[in-house]
This record gives sequence, C-alpha cells and structure tokens, in this order.
Amino acid sequence: MELDIIIKRPDKTFSPGEKVRGVVKVTSKTATKHSGLRLLVEGGITFQYTGSNNMNLFDVVMSSFKPIKLVDFSMELATAGKLPEGTTEIPFEFTLQQTESGGSNNTSSSGAAAASSSSGGGGHNDSGDSETAPLIAQSTSASATNTTPTYKLYSTYHGVYLSVRYKVHAEMKFGFFTRDMKKALEFYVSNNGQGFLQKHVQLEQDIMAKKMNSDVVKQFRREFDMEPSKLQNVRKSLIGIVPDYHIVGHLTLSVCNIGRPFTGEITVVKSAVNIKSIELQLVRVESCSVADGGMVKEATEIQNLQLADGNIPVGFSLPIYMIFPRLFTCPTLITQNFRVEFEVNIIVLFTDGHQITENVPLRLYSGKNEVGQNRLKMF
Repeated sequence: MELDIIIKRPDKTFSPGEKVRGVVKVTSKTATKHSGLRLLVEGGITFQYTGSNNMNLFDVVMSSFKPIKLVDFSMELATAGKLPEGTTEIPFEFTLQQTESGGSNNTSSSGAAAASSSSGGGGHNDSGDSETAPLIAQSTSASATNTTPTYKLYSTYHGVYLSVRYKVHAEMKFGFFTRDMKKALEFYVSNNGQGFLQKHVQLEQDIMAKKMNSDVVKQFRREFDMEPSKLQNVRKSLIGIVPDYHIVGHLTLSVCNIGRPFTGEITVVKSAVNIKSIELQLVRVESCSVADGGMVKEATEIQNLQLADGNIPVGFSLPIYMIFPRLFTCPTLITQNFRVEFEVNIIVLFTDGHQITENVPLRLYSGKNEVGQNRLKMF
C-alpha cells in the first residue's frame, strides 16, 4: 500500500488567507481495512544548532529556544472502514491562517475552524468497488482556551540556525498488528507585505512606474568607493603594503523587493596590481536575544557569484545581477526575540593574494499588492 499527498498548485506556494486544496492518494493492491485517515497541518519556527563538534555560543543559545507554533490543527478525512483495490483519492481543503492557541500540544485549534473537506462525503474511487464504506471527511475544531499571543504566518525560510517551515501530514491508522502509514509534504508560504514599511510605498510606486531616477529611488540607492585610505578593520601599519587601487560602483537599491533581481554596477578606476576576480557574496545574518537583553548573531554564506574572472579593463562598467534564491532567503524578519537579515559582500581578489571587501546591509521585502501575480517572479 502507498500513501501520497498531492497539493493542487504546482509551486505549492500560498499566501495567508488562501485556501489550500489537494488530495490524499491511497494505492492498494487489495481491499484493506483501516481505522481512519487524518490530516494534520503544522507550521512554525524552529531553532537548531549545526551539530558540529565545535559548538559556538550561537549553537548553545539556539539549542535553548523552543519551537514556536504558527499553524497546528488536524482534520478527519475518513472514518474507519475498508479501502478498495486500486487508487482512491480523498480531497481536502483548509484555509491557511495562524493558530490562535499557542500551546505546543494542540491537535486542533480555532485555526482549524475554517478547515473543511471538499470531498462532499466520499472519496473518488478508481476501482469502482461499491462495497466499501463511504469516506467521510470532517474538520476537527476545538475552542481555544490558551490566551498566548498569536504570531504572524511568516514566509517560508530555510536557514542554518533558524527555519520557518509548513507541512501537511497524512496518517492512516490500522489495527494493533499493522504499522500505521504516514506521509508528509512541505508547502510554502509567501507573506506578501512581510518586511514592507510605510516608507516603501512610494518606492514601489516609482519602480512600477519605471521612475528609477526619482528622489525616492535615489534615497535607497547605495554608492560605494573602494580605495586603501578607506579601509577599515586593518592596522595602519599594513595599509602601506596594500596595492594602490580605486574601485567605484553602485547598487541600484539596498532596500529590495525579493521578487525582483538585485542589480548594480562596478568600475575599476585604477589598480596597481592585476585583479584575479570580483565576486558577489550573499550572506544571511541570523540573530537571537539573550538573557541580558542583547542579541547574538551569526553570519553564514548563502551563495557566491563570480562577476568577473581575470583582470578587468580600467573604466569598464561591470554589471551586477543576482536573483534572490528561493527558500534560502525571505523578507527581512525582525521580532523581539529573533531576526533574519541579509547582506552582500563585494569581494575583489588581487593576483598578489590581497583581498578587499565592501559590506552592504540589505532590507528585503515582499510587496503588499503583488499577491498571485508576483508569485511567478519570486519563484
């Protein structure tokens, strides 16, 4: 017997408030009795340490955090009965919204009140066996008694120390002498408006109108100028051995819609030593609060793009173009207890072994008025 979950949307990506529809597909070579089929929907924020032998302070802090439940409810898709030979598809439907009860042991909550099955009292049976018991799908909901504050449904994010994930589980129970069957499938949440502030409204309007030279757009444009006299975190005694160079450029926006490409330009004005390569490194910065009220943070690389290989002609404008990778980035997430932020490093490597880096913090957001139409751009 095989158990599978199929969500009726190719990218499996939903916004809060949307209906999630799909089917639980059961394939059996013979007619089989079962004790019921349930669907469990869960999502939340998990904190984990890397599991490496060399645990750092961030590993210790993260391992002390308990998971935060965002969605947690269940619904009955089929009562005890008999499955026919062949393939049976049992449809389900629920509204994606946060659980109002903060308890971690809930099997259902007021968040499930909007969950209902679209089976209409029976599953679709390919074998045509009419002797089987009808497959009835019902949502199980209970009034919330826990008054723990609710959390928003944050966008899906797969990080190193912190992750936001959503899953749907199908569980078919059998008798005492047969192992229960379970199947899990991850779906994705895109919270349109996450990271979006009031001051970004005019920015979005100007970008949509292609007014890239407006005062508002220029406000979020980031210019950079790299030369030895502007180096930081370097002892003054070492600056004299750094090769003479002057590199300028700009990033079109340092406040970015995650569904749009990240662009800019870089130009080598002069360089006393040949350049080996120029790279663009995208970095995640995950932070969490500690007992004294401060924040500890850890930066890890997401991806590294080589913009140029070999010496760059003086005066040549090298374009910068990057797509924010799905799942490994999300709109900037800042809460009282944890943060997920992003940065880019422009790295220049010289043939003599020297390396210089320009660090630029980014703020990522998802536009409020782009539900649906922006999904294809994002993913």
